[in-house]
Amino acid sequence: MALCAEGTELNAIILERLKKMNVESLVVKGHPVDRGDENTLEQKIAETEYRFSRVKGDPIMEDLKASVLSALKVQGRAEETTSGEPDHG
Repeated sequence: MALCAEGTELNAIILERLKKMNVESLVVKGHPVDRGDENTLEQKIAETEYRFSRVKGDPIMEDLKASVLSALKVQGRAEETTSGEPDHG
């Protein structure tokens, strides 16, 4: 959820307002910092398989699941390239 307009200077007043709103983290620009608590690729794949298990046999949902799994694997390879860690998938 956007709480400030793009280009807003994060000064002491803005930060205090965000603190009073119980905001625990901010994305200043780009993507959030990896805090190490994100699921592994294997966990994401297992979760995707589980979420689609109720619609097994539906051709449209099977195609959608395949697309999601493909995107996860591409993302995993990209993260491996930038982090140097294997994706095991």
